[in-house]
Amino acid sequence: MAANLLKVDYTPEQRQVADMVSASQDVVRDVLRDEVTPIVREALTDDVLVGIRDLVRLTPKMIAAIEQDLTNTDDTVRQKAYTLLARYTLGNPSIAPAPTTPATSPMSVFFEMPRPGDSSQTSDAVLEANATEVKTCAECGVEKDAALFVGTSDRCRGCHDRLRSTVRQRYGDAA
Repeated sequence: MAANLLKVDYTPEQRQVADMVSASQDVVRDVLRDEVTPIVREALTDDVLVGIRDLVRLTPKMIAAIEQDLTNTDDTVRQKAYTLLARYTLGNPSIAPAPTTPATSPMSVFFEMPRPGDSSQTSDAVLEANATEVKTCAECGVEKDAALFVGTSDRCRGCHDRLRSTVRQRYGDAA
């Protein structure tokens, strides 16, 4: 049964009716289970069991055929094989159950920090970090300091100015 998502305050009469409904649902479930179990047992005839055994026996051939399709030169056949394999393996909780252990938190590593008991550094030591962000210009292909780029552009200031002057020469100052 689905869990109640809302907490409801029942009157005593409503609580009595809710308890009776819950009890009757339990009785119905038990009766259905008792009545259906023999029917399922009778339906599992030798023919059904032979069919299940044949399916299990054909599984290696099926996997070999999918492997062959995965290496096919036709993109459509390959994509269908990938889709079929992913559908019945990845994300299938009976084949790949979700991990029961919680994911570990990311680890943070700090370099050049004073170590406890290290006499070469004082506790008041301040480490100065000189980090320079570099980007590669899309025009000239040279790796340069990010401050030399125009805003968030992929073009450095020099290439930007050259392109701008070319556009102005070609189309006039209005561009």
